[in-house]
Amino acid sequence: MRNFKLYICAFLLTSTSFSKAAFRVYNEQTIRPWTMHFSVTAQDCTPAGLLMAFPTIYSRQNNANVQIEPARNFIVNQTEREALELGAPKNRFYPGALVSFLPPQNGLNHVTGYELILKRNNSKFCVVLDFSNIRWNSEDEIELELFPMQGLSHYQVILSTLPKYRPEQASPVQHIATSEFGRIQTPAAQLLPSANWFAAVSYYIINNRNDDTVRRSLEIVFSRPPREYNFDQFEIALVSRNNGRGIRKAVTGDFYYVFEDVPTGVYKIMLWPIDEYFSQPGRCLCQLADGACTNCVATAVEGITVP
Repeated sequence: MRNFKLYICAFLLTSTSFSKAAFRVYNEQTIRPWTMHFSVTAQDCTPAGLLMAFPTIYSRQNNANVQIEPARNFIVNQTEREALELGAPKNRFYPGALVSFLPPQNGLNHVTGYELILKRNNSKFCVVLDFSNIRWNSEDEIELELFPMQGLSHYQVILSTLPKYRPEQASPVQHIATSEFGRIQTPAAQLLPSANWFAAVSYYIINNRNDDTVRRSLEIVFSRPPREYNFDQFEIALVSRNNGRGIRKAVTGDFYYVFEDVPTGVYKIMLWPIDEYFSQPGRCLCQLADGACTNCVATAVEGITVP
């Protein structure tokens, strides 16, 4: 298995129209060029816009029998690291994503590249990988680092083989929630007691249009606790301020959650870690400085207005 790597950095992710960059792929000590195109303008990411910009990659053969499968082993993991190469200070950590996949086993000889779409709320960002001049096999792993990305954001990541003949060429959608942007890492010895941890929270109201009606969703993204706390599940409550009995709850370990069909009104968000070992000394997750078990602090965000 050969490993192809591409790294997309900050100045690329803030572009406003299609840009082009040539990267080099290291393959068994042989340098091979490939090309990456990117845009943060949704208009550029339409099928018509992409075909016009990249006819060599997107043009289809006049052959209805062409069969191209989706990429295999498509994985997206949230990452976090310093950005010293971008001039950021030490001990400031920024979110990103590590994308990896294998080419399809069937139809590989027809593949000209890959399309990567990142959706965030109502915005869209696209990356087009041009592999039309690279000879490869189905076991060559492709790996991309998208860095840095917006902090405290939920992304849907969609990967398709090119050119597109059928919707089935898209791999299953992957979801990630990013950590805080520019987070300062606290040494383990200086951490607060786990019971006192509270999250940073962002939220976004999503308008879902269905015929003539608009149904709104409320997307919540929250920060990751220090690993030393061992929190992996969280309960989230959406509390209506218009009706004290209007409470919806959910459990997630993905650091984001979307409440669907939220009526007009004013709301409060509350979230807290789930301690499955509550009141078990030596095992409980929510502890005071002396190790005593207690309830964890609940993070609260008031005054969220859904129009």
